Amino acid sequence: MRNLLILLAAALTVYAAVDCYQAPRYRHVGVPRWLWLILVIVLPVMGPIIWLVISKTAKKPGPVAPDDDPEFLRFLDERARRATTEPPISDAGNETPSTSDDSAQSPTDPPKDDPES
Repeated sequence: MRNLLILLAAALTVYAAVDCYQAPRYRHVGVPRWLWLILVIVLPVMGPIIWLVISKTAKKPGPVAPDDDPEFLRFLDERARRATTEPPISDAGNETPSTSDDSAQSPTDPPKDDPES
């Protein structure tokens, strides 16, 4: 039974040490990686438990400014791409109908010679 507890403590220490070494910087919660590794190894049971609890609750920092946010930058690129590729939207209510009828005469056209008269 005692050997099982020692093996369990050693396995927990190895797991926590590897997790600490591979963890991104934000999970170290203001403490350098080397100090976390020393705490995990020197405190056989408490060190790994403290590391696992604190590091798993650390939140990934969000973007500080809008130009640091990749989603916002993708939105701006897409909007700029749409603005350059799509034709401008015309106002449908202000369009004048085009006539292909030759007999229609606008008020600014000179009078046509009427062959029937």
